[in-house]
Amino acid sequence: KGFGSGSSREEAPRALKGAGVKAVIAKSYAYIYGRNQPNMALLGVIVDDEEFYTLAQEGAEVTVNVKDRKVICGGKEFKFELSEMEEKLIAAGGVTEMYKKYGVDLFRVAISSTESGQSSCASEATLEDKSCGSGTKELVW
Repeated sequence: KGFGSGSSREEAPRALKGAGVKAVIAKSYAYIYGRNQPNMALLGVIVDDEEFYTLAQEGAEVTVNVKDRKVICGGKEFKFELSEMEEKLIAAGGVTEMYKKYGVDLFRVAISSTESGQSSCASEATLEDKSCGSGTKELVW
């Protein structure tokens, strides 16, 4: 639990990638570390089922099927969640590589259903003044 606690900077997932790690499977992640994994193109999977950890001993074969969102170990399947944005960031090589390709539109592309970013629901968002003189605005969908 809390994998990555105390190592939340980008260097932690970068070091794991440099060591050849393709995915990190844990019961949970420290918040900032968990956000940095997809930014650095490292797949982070949360499996909280104790049976997985019983089966996944050293030398065990573990398969991560990103498309079907499942981890397979010892003939058992364990489901996991992965947002479309996380999947796109990882597939593209991380946030830096996406920025090189898409510039300031990278997050619009990451949350959209098309590479152009045009069908993103974010394009429908507007800022509206909902304040009484404080000058703050609210994002409205």
